[in-house]
Amino acid sequence: MSLKALQDFWADPKSPKGSEAALRAWYKVVESATWRNFADLRADFRSTDKIGDCYVFDVSNNNIRLIAFVRYADATRSGLVLVRKVMTHPEYDKNTWPDECGCHKPRPKSGARPVRPAKKKKK
Repeated sequence: MSLKALQDFWADPKSPKGSEAALRAWYKVVESATWRNFADLRADFRSTDKIGDCYVFDVSNNNIRLIAFVRYADATRSGLVLVRKVMTHPEYDKNTWPDECGCHKPRPKSGARPVRPAKKKKK
């Protein structure tokens, strides 16, 4: 796992105070973790939610939301965490991140178009 997405967030002047320390602490726990399932993950981060294919971590007393893909460890491979997006809580509340991060379940087929409501016929 790379620190780049985390560094980009805490380097932004708009990020909340204490972002660097909070994200470094999150990173340290994840780096040493060997999660085999969601229960293992929740043992380290109780407030984590699974949305589609993504996991939403509350960091820094809910001031920061971190969206990641998690592949659990098993007998043949080690676990993997890919940070997709780091944002403030107000940015998270805009709810644009599921599409931006590809958190759909099932994922849309390549070239899929959004379904739009039918236009009402004029009388």
